[in-house]
Amino acid sequence: MSCVEGYCEPGVLLTAMSAAVEASSAQLTQARHVASERDFARRIREEQDAALQASMEADRQRQEEQRATEAHAEAARAEAQRGEDATRCAEGVGR
Repeated sequence: MSCVEGYCEPGVLLTAMSAAVEASSAQLTQARHVASERDFARRIREEQDAALQASMEADRQRQEEQRATEAHAEAARAEAQRGEDATRCAEGVGR
């Protein structure tokens, strides 16, 4: 690439500028491609992170529901046991 200083004819300046644009267009194209790939990779990571967060939230909710179901079942078993104990006690008192 040549350097143009001072006054020069418009044709000379235009030729120099066209050569500079042509020389840098490959670098610009490559830089745009690299930036595009970087943005694509970032979007993929963000989508994967969002999917992982959604999966973890679903797992947490499932575990919470399972714990609630187990607690409810345990409470029902305890209530049934108290009822059986009260029945036995009443039968023992009535004898």
